[in-house]
This record gives sequence, C-alpha cells and structure tokens, in this order.
Amino acid sequence: MLYEETVQSRGYNLFLAILFAPILIVLFAVRNNPPAVGIVGIEAIIVFAIIWDISALNIRITQEEIRIRGRLGLLVRKTIKIEDIESYSVKEGWMSCSGLLHFMLPAKACVLITRKRGISVSFSTNRPEEIAYVFSTLNIPRAP
Repeated sequence: MLYEETVQSRGYNLFLAILFAPILIVLFAVRNNPPAVGIVGIEAIIVFAIIWDISALNIRITQEEIRIRGRLGLLVRKTIKIEDIESYSVKEGWMSCSGLLHFMLPAKACVLITRKRGISVSFSTNRPEEIAYVFSTLNIPRAP
C-alpha cells in the first residue's frame, strides 16, 4: 500500500448524533405497541447505517488500484484500476472538481481522475501533495 487517508466530516457526525434524539423519543412514545417499535427500529437502523456510511471517506492507493470507500462500504464504494487512469489534477477547495462521480466531504482540496474509459471520478482530500507524489511515482500524468 502506497497511501491511505480517511476524510471525515464533523458536520455529518453531528447530524448523526442529533438525528438519534428524535428516534429515541419516537421509540419511547411507541413502546407499548410492539409492531410500531419494530418498524421504527428497523427504519432507524437503516437511516443510521446510510448516514454513518457517508460520514467518512477512506482513500487507499496501491500499485494496482485506488479504492474509495465509506465507513461501511454500503453506498460509497469505487475501485479504479491504475491502468485505466488517463490523468489526474489536484485543485484547491473540496468543491472545485468537476468529475461526473463525486465523493466529497469538506476538506482542503480535491483530486479529479480522468479515466481512459468510463466516467471521471473526483474525491476530497486533506493531503493533496502526498496524493500527487504517489501518482507521480505510479507514472500517472498530471493534467495540464
């Protein structure tokens, strides 16, 4: 493995904590109705899993591929083979990339990967210099 980073959002984590309070209130309110407790409980678990998954990005770069995953890898997951990459660019600001597939959380910069075939992918990062260095060691050209 050449590089690994986890980009987290305090905003999503705060939202997740705030979301739990109404769910607990509803579960307490319907505690005498077992079917309602089951339905609300299942819905709460699904909502919690979705928000937990999108609240962080794990970026892992190896010799063969780039893997972008959420915390759980349920909704947020993409693998890009190194040989499929045409070029990359690094831009300041996490919203400045224009890839067709975005994996964005508030961060220092973003990386746009242009692929030889398929859609372009962009993701946010707090260490753009390290990613640029790793891509240069993998002989991936930087976009002009």
